Amino acid sequence: MTPGEFIAAFDVIAEAPGGIERLRELVLQLAVRGKLVPQDAEEEPASVLLERIEDEKFRLFREGKLRIPKPVPPVATDEAPFDVPDQWEWIRLGDIANSRLGKMLDKSKNKGPYRRYLRNANVQWFRFDLSDVFELRLEDTELEEYSVKENDLIVCEGGEPGRAAVCGLDVDGMVFQKALHRVRPWCGISTWYLAYLLRCDTWSQRINTLFTGATIKHLTGRALATHIVPLPPLSEQHRIVAKVDELMGLIDRLEAARCSREAVRTTARDSALAALRNAATPEEVGTAWTRIAERMDDLFTAPANLVPLREAVLQLAVRGRLVPQDEGDELATVLLDRIAEERAKLVKEKKIRVPKTLSPVSQHEASFEVPQSWMWIRLGNLYHLEMGQSPSSQFYNQNGDGLPFYQGKADFGDRFPTVRYWCTKPTKLADKGDVLLSVRAPIGPTNIAMERCCIGRGLAALRPLVGMPTEYLLWTLRAFEEQLDGMGTGTTFKAVSRKLLEPFPLPLPPLAEQYRIVAKVDELMGLIDRLEQHLGAKEEIQGDFAGTVCSFAQQRVEHV
Repeated sequence: MTPGEFIAAFDVIAEAPGGIERLRELVLQLAVRGKLVPQDAEEEPASVLLERIEDEKFRLFREGKLRIPKPVPPVATDEAPFDVPDQWEWIRLGDIANSRLGKMLDKSKNKGPYRRYLRNANVQWFRFDLSDVFELRLEDTELEEYSVKENDLIVCEGGEPGRAAVCGLDVDGMVFQKALHRVRPWCGISTWYLAYLLRCDTWSQRINTLFTGATIKHLTGRALATHIVPLPPLSEQHRIVAKVDELMGLIDRLEAARCSREAVRTTARDSALAALRNAATPEEVGTAWTRIAERMDDLFTAPANLVPLREAVLQLAVRGRLVPQDEGDELATVLLDRIAEERAKLVKEKKIRVPKTLSPVSQHEASFEVPQSWMWIRLGNLYHLEMGQSPSSQFYNQNGDGLPFYQGKADFGDRFPTVRYWCTKPTKLADKGDVLLSVRAPIGPTNIAMERCCIGRGLAALRPLVGMPTEYLLWTLRAFEEQLDGMGTGTTFKAVSRKLLEPFPLPLPPLAEQYRIVAKVDELMGLIDRLEQHLGAKEEIQGDFAGTVCSFAQQRVEHV
């Protein structure tokens, strides 16, 4: 891959999912491998630089300005993680830089004037965030030991161990606390080169082997000193940093251009979705949908973009705007009478319990206006509701004996789950075709039971009566998922009970219109599903291509 081909590939990689971050990582990977700038045979090799560093340390020790540092083991041949140019050397950080931790925070012992100090939160990658700076007491005699100056490298000991920034004039003279390492390289070694190396090593996780701690990770001073560094000649370090800065500037411009395009796209998409959501009649919905359909490829570029489109379709459906009303349809009030008759028949046959008497839905409880042929009614008056109850663990198994058992929670989601357990003595049952509603942690996800099954306390089963389509109930519950979740109670995790579910108000269309709504929603959701599959496949192809280009470039690119 030639330098021109490498740069040309930037545009393609930048458009892939996570492409900008991949580009930044690739540039640094090439930089620390000696592939970003050409080597100069006339330059002083890194081995001579190391000799000068040893001479400088010996001089400072002799003058009493440096304590003898703890020795670090030499880099063994098999420790080098990758090959570097002949003029480079593998060396440990402790051999080329002096580092120390900052001042311990101790109000009872710290004395002297208050001074602004750097803590972990102030150190971001390659920059300092000084929007929230604290103060500590420090005596004048401690300033030299605990202050930073321009070109020092500050490295986080905890939080995100290894995160680093190079000191500029904005922090020159500030002090630093014990959660940070101050690294001062010898003999003019570039701190920016070391900062870029640490960023590269966090991406590759090479630095992770130095961390201590199980839950909270730390990077001790001793561990940092043993970190293996690929060291270029001094002049090449500065050429590498200059080239990294140049390419990072190019990547920043690509990112800004992408963000600008996405902002325009987002504005157009939000406008189109607003027109769809605000459509007052099925005819206006059709017009708004056509406008969206004509620009699908421009408006929707990732599967996540489709979430508000699905929500808009469902909201239009439950508001009576998705399909036209038919004056010949049986009114919802008549349908409600038929539901009451069937429920009374089921009670008489002892198939269900006597339903609880629920008050009519008041005007202020109705979330929005519905067509005249519709009505607002409480969920408990519309559907047979069965709350789940988990059986004793001795009655469920993983060998396929009994009925499938679904617990809810992790078992249940947007797609129907794989059976994990079977139950030989079920307590609460759902029939095939019942709508299953997750009622605790999380509240709201729904699906249709594919077979007769046992349901645990994390689920409720709702059964439509008098031939009402199951799919209409499914789409309605999904349209009200946010409101259902908002009813949840509990401290450890939220849940909704029968007492809360039964009075929940829902809009009820005439029976014939329910079927028309289901058909239209299925049609539109099918179109969205196909677009989502297309966008997902496109993202995968882009990601695979970007990964291939990055991998190939890392191995084969000539000096950029």
